[in-house]
Amino acid sequence: MEIGAHHKDGHKIWLEVKASFLFDDDQNPVSIIGVARDITERKKMEGRLSEQETSYQVITNTAQDAIITIDQKNLINFANPASVQIFGYDVQELMDMDIALLMPEALGDPRLRELYRPKATEPRSGVTAKGLRKDRTLIPLELSFVTHEISGPTYRTFFARDISARARNEQERKQLEQQLQASQKMESIGQLTVGIAHDFNN
Repeated sequence: MEIGAHHKDGHKIWLEVKASFLFDDDQNPVSIIGVARDITERKKMEGRLSEQETSYQVITNTAQDAIITIDQKNLINFANPASVQIFGYDVQELMDMDIALLMPEALGDPRLRELYRPKATEPRSGVTAKGLRKDRTLIPLELSFVTHEISGPTYRTFFARDISARARNEQERKQLEQQLQASQKMESIGQLTVGIAHDFNN
């Protein structure tokens, strides 16, 4: 059992208690013997870890970017709610899925193949790739990933941001620039035509 107790000084301590019966010759319980161990520091550490886990859950659950962790076989073992929104799969479908199914175009790009290499230990950021949604539509992504160890095995965590809006804005900006350049050319041609007509009339 783990029980709370009060120290003589007045502060609270935690004890791990193991107890058992002592029996007489007729196997009747006549007393209890117990051993208590002070686990106050362990309980404090567990409390801090619990707080950290809660903070981590809050961060991952509210993040706008997809956060996906894969094992050495490139299989997904963690995906946050934003992953569901971006890729269109529910969490259960994402579990144990090969990450290449979400970003298949990276397989054919030599610059991106390291995303799938278990020995790719250098963290990367600002990597662009195309993601594949459940409905088979492609979405532009900006990726970052880091390699880390959890109790021995190596894992990689991806941070994927849907940059569809940014891509649309960039495309619109390019179109506006092209229209402006075309307008300026037409204006220049118009001025040249007027000048030629004026010279011809003279």
